[in-house]
Amino acid sequence: MTEPLRVSDTNLVTSISSRCNLQTGMVAGRFDSSSGLNNLNNIVMKTTHTTKDGFVWTIVSKGDAIVMFRNGGQIFKIHPDESETLIEDELDFADDFVMYGVEGPKIFARIDSKTGKGMNEGYVVNEGWDYFAEKSDLVEYLRSQISDGGEGLSDEFILNDAYNNDEYYYTEWDVEDEMYYYIEQPDGTMKEVENNNL
Repeated sequence: MTEPLRVSDTNLVTSISSRCNLQTGMVAGRFDSSSGLNNLNNIVMKTTHTTKDGFVWTIVSKGDAIVMFRNGGQIFKIHPDESETLIEDELDFADDFVMYGVEGPKIFARIDSKTGKGMNEGYVVNEGWDYFAEKSDLVEYLRSQISDGGEGLSDEFILNDAYNNDEYYYTEWDVEDEMYYYIEQPDGTMKEVENNNL
């Protein structure tokens, strides 16, 4: 019989992950949001999932999530649209079409050229010379490349002209497929690390 989890455990998530592997023999993997979410509530898995906002979640079964919640752990519901909701009451576990996760560090595939913040979706300029999360910052950059700042030209015209000349495109990155990614540090700076899972 598996030893019950205690809130005093310092490696609570690691303990759960170890239990998961012992009970199911499953290896760590990534969650495919197109697969049945329902199945996650009936089996125990060790996996991680990175949402577009950069959060890394250790995904746990509904059963383990309830145990952690009862012991004071902070558990989130991760919805199919990748939004997340903090579990505040045991009734919140009634939803069968979500994942249950424990929050990890924020990781990103690229760094915004203007703000220095991480991003997992946005605009790529000149095949990766610059990156912008916000359209307004992209427009500002494009105007800076025109001798008179594009005076008299609308933002829409500048965007369309640049797009038609292959100067930028919009994309999303799956950070878990990147050779390198960035971890947001407590002071807001980004630390580049190699992805050892590839």
